Amino acid sequence: MNMAKVIVIIGVVFIVLISIFWGLKVYNLYDSISKIEDKQKDIKSEIGLINTDLSDIKSQIIVVNNQIDDVKQNLDEVNSDVEYLKNGGRYELHDPTYSELLEFLKSDKTDDKKYIDNVYVCRHFANEVNNNSEAYGIRCAYVGVDLSGPEDHAIVAFNTTDKGVIYYDPSYFARFGGYYETYGGTYWQIDLKIGKDYYADCLKLPYNRYYDPDPDCKVLGFTVYW
Repeated sequence: MNMAKVIVIIGVVFIVLISIFWGLKVYNLYDSISKIEDKQKDIKSEIGLINTDLSDIKSQIIVVNNQIDDVKQNLDEVNSDVEYLKNGGRYELHDPTYSELLEFLKSDKTDDKKYIDNVYVCRHFANEVNNNSEAYGIRCAYVGVDLSGPEDHAIVAFNTTDKGVIYYDPSYFARFGGYYETYGGTYWQIDLKIGKDYYADCLKLPYNRYYDPDPDCKVLGFTVYW
């Protein structure tokens, strides 16, 4: 074999080796790029989860801040009451006459508020009327009514000096009509009795309105908190 052929063979072998070497390099490079792209996808997915968690945390922070604001407001009210008492003030609540009670209820605007399920319901109305009546100077009770159905009820009561205990349902009239209506002098009174259907029997509705009995509305008992 002459020298020229040897050189050609060596050159061919060298080129083949170089091609294999660079082929492996290119393959490894593409493999690395593919792995990097997979990692990028994983990182983007993790970033998405983190952003979701951050959004949830921000929502929780808003809820907590609202709760803090409520606590601060309540604390301010308590501090105001304490200062009032420190300065010699005192709260003088009294049982109203029937006519005084009517005047208070006509001035109270609690029933102008909207009844919103799971947000602002009967107990909120009862609490607000209770607070407003005390600010007005008359004594009021919170009344928890135990009904036969899945949901209980909350109303208020006043011990009038001339007509005895009067029960009033502020959330009912907020939902179904103002309490200004009168009928035969009975006004809006609630004849609250255990064993009776709350809406069909206990409510005295004007203009011959009535409710059909409901097995979920039987009064099993009630507790009066003065």
